[in-house]
Amino acid sequence: MLKIERYPDLEEAFDENMVKDLDHVLIRHSYGKGRHILPHVHPKDDEYVIASRGHFRISSGGIEAEFDLDGTEVVVIYYPAGRDHGLEVLGEKLDYFVMRKPS
Repeated sequence: MLKIERYPDLEEAFDENMVKDLDHVLIRHSYGKGRHILPHVHPKDDEYVIASRGHFRISSGGIEAEFDLDGTEVVVIYYPAGRDHGLEVLGEKLDYFVMRKPS
């Protein structure tokens, strides 16, 4: 089962998912249609995909979910350390954040 949360804006999404006084890695990605990030694992880090605009599909543990976001909400998808996950861009462009923190 995937843990997917929805928030009204980025500020609340980060506030609810970041641990205060703990180092996090934050990466901003921008990919075009057809970009496919193959399933992979981060053995020691929890990972969050944070997006508000774009059409994309995620996969993890044999489960897939598709999102078509228009900026009216922020979706946060959580992958615990050691869980496989991948992503495919279905729309013209996907801008999103990846946040990692030690598990």
